[in-house]
Amino acid sequence: MKYDSSSAVTHDRMNTGDKVWFLSEKQKYIAVVLEVGLGRATASPYTIAYFDNGEWKIVGVAYEKIFPRVQDDKQPNIFEIYDTVLINTEHSKTLGVVIGYEIGMNVIMKYAGKIWRRVVLPSNVLEHHSGNYDEILFNNRKQLLAEQTWLRWNLP
Repeated sequence: MKYDSSSAVTHDRMNTGDKVWFLSEKQKYIAVVLEVGLGRATASPYTIAYFDNGEWKIVGVAYEKIFPRVQDDKQPNIFEIYDTVLINTEHSKTLGVVIGYEIGMNVIMKYAGKIWRRVVLPSNVLEHHSGNYDEILFNNRKQLLAEQTWLRWNLP
């Protein structure tokens, strides 16, 4: 099996949200760390979600079963937890973050103007987004505030 050895992998500690490989007895799966437990004292200190045959499964695993992974080329219909996505509708594309998976569909926190809404959507209306959503939201807010005539200061 091939593991990532690129310079993009900078540490060997697994944190919540890290993209990892999960090794079973015969196969490796793409996975995301959901929760870090009490450390090596427990048998399965990491809770991960891994992708197997079209669905995400959640298991507890030991440190020895997961390895850091860099996601260079993203598959169009596979969206991982904490992936930034664009939600395609008829007239617009909306920013969102994948926060889960249920009943064969993706759970998304969708940015709706000034608030975040939880929506459940199929993969065919989503597309991967490589931008930094903090920067996008800042620029959106900056633009909204710039259009308000009552503001008397300038944002950076």
